[in-house]
Amino acid sequence: QDPSQGAKFQKLKIPLRLPKEEYKDQGTVVIPPHDYLSTFSLIEGQHWCLIPEVIQVGNIFSSTCYDYQKLRYFNTNSGQLALPQKLKAFQKLQVQHHTS
Repeated sequence: QDPSQGAKFQKLKIPLRLPKEEYKDQGTVVIPPHDYLSTFSLIEGQHWCLIPEVIQVGNIFSSTCYDYQKLRYFNTNSGQLALPQKLKAFQKLQVQHHTS
């Protein structure tokens, strides 16, 4: 176990029994001390969801989703839809369906 005796043991072909490095826990990484709040604020300011265009597109999609929640689907396979049909008649059926 004494590293200074290593050469003597090697001549005698005796394996060295040096203490093995011990690991506390598998998978843990020690993070060096740093200013966490400043690092977090840097990352937070660069996040993609803070881009004005992305926010605008998100607002457009969410408002469109709310608009479509008010509408009901029109069943084109039901008996009330006789095909072929004039476009004006079909539009009238759709308006009746969505206003009822």
